[in-house]
Amino acid sequence: MLYERRTSQPENPFSKLVSQQTIAIVPEFTLESGHKLYQVPVAYKTWGKLNDAGDNVMIICHALSGSCDVEDWWGPLMGPGRAFDPTKFFIICCNVLGSPYGTASPVTIDPVTGVTYGPEFPLATIRDDVTLHKLILDDLGVKQVAICIGGSMGGMQVLEWSFFGPDYVRAIVPIATSAKHSAWCISWGEAQRQSIYSDPNYKDGYYTPDAPPSVGLGAARMAALLTYRSRNSFESRFGRKVMDKPTYSSAKEPETPAEEHHQIHNDGHRHTKGPMPRSSSADSTSSLLAASSKALELAQQQQQQQQITEDGVTVEAASSGQKTLLSDPLASSTTTTIATGPAAVSAMTAATTATSDSTSAASAAADGHTTLSPSSPPSSPPANGGLVSSSTTIPVSNGATPISIPIEKRLRTSRPTVFSAQNYLRYQGDKFIHRFDANCYIAITRKMDVHDVSTGRSGGVAEGGVGGSVYDVLESIVQPALVIGVESDGLFTISEQYELAEHLHAAEMVVIQSPDGHDGFLLEFEQINHAILSFMHKHRHLVDILSREGFVAPAAVGEVVKESLFGESEIVNW
Repeated sequence: MLYERRTSQPENPFSKLVSQQTIAIVPEFTLESGHKLYQVPVAYKTWGKLNDAGDNVMIICHALSGSCDVEDWWGPLMGPGRAFDPTKFFIICCNVLGSPYGTASPVTIDPVTGVTYGPEFPLATIRDDVTLHKLILDDLGVKQVAICIGGSMGGMQVLEWSFFGPDYVRAIVPIATSAKHSAWCISWGEAQRQSIYSDPNYKDGYYTPDAPPSVGLGAARMAALLTYRSRNSFESRFGRKVMDKPTYSSAKEPETPAEEHHQIHNDGHRHTKGPMPRSSSADSTSSLLAASSKALELAQQQQQQQQITEDGVTVEAASSGQKTLLSDPLASSTTTTIATGPAAVSAMTAATTATSDSTSAASAAADGHTTLSPSSPPSSPPANGGLVSSSTTIPVSNGATPISIPIEKRLRTSRPTVFSAQNYLRYQGDKFIHRFDANCYIAITRKMDVHDVSTGRSGGVAEGGVGGSVYDVLESIVQPALVIGVESDGLFTISEQYELAEHLHAAEMVVIQSPDGHDGFLLEFEQINHAILSFMHKHRHLVDILSREGFVAPAAVGEVVKESLFGESEIVNW
């Protein structure tokens, strides 16, 4: 082997999350863009042994947030007699450019500057990944790849591997993927990046390790999870179940109605600072003006009607220009009278000189909470759900009818309602920010955006091809192919998988039955395993490898020895 090998990457804390990986150092690598990288680390893991002919090789390609540790996220597929059999195959998985798990990325050192790349890491492509990874295979002595397998972004790599030709890559299994990233996927990636950008800690990507944009990254992960699952899977697993003791909710008991309302409104916000003082005269006057303006607008709209209907009760407009709104009898018996007519504008303006009690009430109303306390609290709670009704009158001039505003004070507080679906998303967001980097997330999603197998190839976009150029390029792939799609996938849709199978020269199609959406390819282990094994037994070169005397596999291979860090199977426990 020509390349230097390392077993650690001290400057990158994320690389420590992947056990027993090897990091090769490629002296120089030129990206598709023409930009050169130097002293390029490439993380990889292998299982099994390379045979003397160097042709018993299985490449496995990971997805966006995955690592080269296949046992972690596809462990049930690995082991003797399974699809990924290390007693028969030399199995290798390489980490992609831009990932935080060991290969060159925003969190690794740029040898030119001596500091981490950060947001200055250049845009790489799926094709760059495959070209770089082939250098590692060459250095290991690989002569031929028997089969290449990958899902989602890993499937994009599989398609790119096929262009090394059938004499090098002999069979492919692209799973839940596409030949070009769709507008739908690009849009979701953009929304997720905007979540990161909106975090004040992002700082154009020049954040420090001790103050990363965790809130933005967590929100991006939550949004991504919704695209990886399906509506039906969430409905069946969570429904409207409420958490008795929410894991990700405020533990502080509110002491006042204002604190209660603030807490419910901001439940799930990780950096809330609590209710702000609302007592300054400037704030109160501003809030009162806003409330008065809204009341005037409503009155003017209603004046254009000859009658007002509220909950089925009709009240004829009075000749004086006043309209009486009958409130819902189940909510309150209070009647609110709003002045209209020529005197209304001056009446609303005069309202800004109200007493301090009136000002406080209007301020609270403008904040979404009518929580002014009556002068003497009752000795026992009333029967209307713990609410005490009172009112204050804002005096007006020019003979207009005063505005009567109901006031409520909650005598007992309630906790925010946290649904289990919310709690699950918060859990996943928190889990993700401890194992991934925001700049890396941006780098990889942008890489996926530019994925298009036709770029630069005969009939492709870069050569002026239009219309069916992607299909023409797909038809040039002649290796046996197994295309696997997930029936409920809303991200890489099942129709895209049929499209791949139709245009690949020698492809068959298998549909995975799963309600779990895109991530079904990481959850439906039994179906995936069966589909791949069945495919391999149809092709002579793979049958030859499977029929050879195998190597001895490590005892732990295929066993679940720890909780998955990069996989998705823990959703079944929710």
